[in-house]
Amino acid sequence: MHSRYSGPLIARKRCYIAHVKAHDDNAAAHGITLPDGRRLCYEEYGDPGGFPVFYFHGSPGSRLEGRLAHEAALRQHARIIAPERPGYGCSDFQRGRQFDDWPADVAALADVLGIDQFAVVGLSGGGPHVLACVVAIPERVIGAAVVSSAGPVDAYHARSKSTVGRWLRKATMPVARFFIKGGVRLLPWAIKRKSAKDMNTYVDKKVLGRLEERERFRADVVEALRPGAKGAVHEFDLHTRSWPFSLSDVGAMIHLWHGDADTVVPIDIGRYVANHLPRCQPRILTGEGHLLIVDHIVEVLAAVTADARTNARDRNPVVSKSNEAVAQSAG
Repeated sequence: MHSRYSGPLIARKRCYIAHVKAHDDNAAAHGITLPDGRRLCYEEYGDPGGFPVFYFHGSPGSRLEGRLAHEAALRQHARIIAPERPGYGCSDFQRGRQFDDWPADVAALADVLGIDQFAVVGLSGGGPHVLACVVAIPERVIGAAVVSSAGPVDAYHARSKSTVGRWLRKATMPVARFFIKGGVRLLPWAIKRKSAKDMNTYVDKKVLGRLEERERFRADVVEALRPGAKGAVHEFDLHTRSWPFSLSDVGAMIHLWHGDADTVVPIDIGRYVANHLPRCQPRILTGEGHLLIVDHIVEVLAAVTADARTNARDRNPVVSKSNEAVAQSAG
């Protein structure tokens, strides 16, 4: 499949790094200006000299979500780059964007940072964006993992075992889309109503049963929705429509984690994704919920960096300085 991204130098000439003033002094961000003039913000965690891993937040989410990987990344010698998708946090909204528009933004950021090849990890709504990158820029993505990932709309239809049931799911999708988007519009108001102590833990009772994780989760969502719900509404709309690529287009190995107690993205979706990817190593975890990545991030990083070492060796790439560590360890 033809890559939508035509090469690193094109984006590099028109992008530059800048310190971006965020929406408050406590959330200052790094950012770049993309070729179309949009601002893309990101944050870094872990080992600055480690192998680069792009972390794609959930829906909604912000660059702050990448903090959950900081300690694990230090131990794994990984450099976490956590960009915000359009309309979240400090990143400018992109009208009409699709999942397959994201790889060009990621490639542009990697170019500015001097990174040739990298791994990608996505949580929940970040999962489809991981797969989009594997399809669009396979020469640059050399390790990939999805955790508690959303699936294509067909996966939700397939949860019904009867033909009539699947037809009803498809027929009622416009109604479901209307109510989903309406609920998302209320999120900025809802998240600010309660402190971390009083937050509902339905997203993951096990992980959010810990106050420190509720505080981190709330701070991430508050920052994500600080500019309003426009970006989140658009992204949730994408989740209710057909993807611009198929799971069968994803040629690389995908590591997949999903908990059988996930109440946000049910386990049926995870199994559907795993079964329809050409190459997938699924890990279905008993009793784990939607935010299982918090307790399993070490395993996730170990898997994608191991793949990166193998692929860097097999492809014998010309790597940037930020990739030298993984190339040397592979040699």
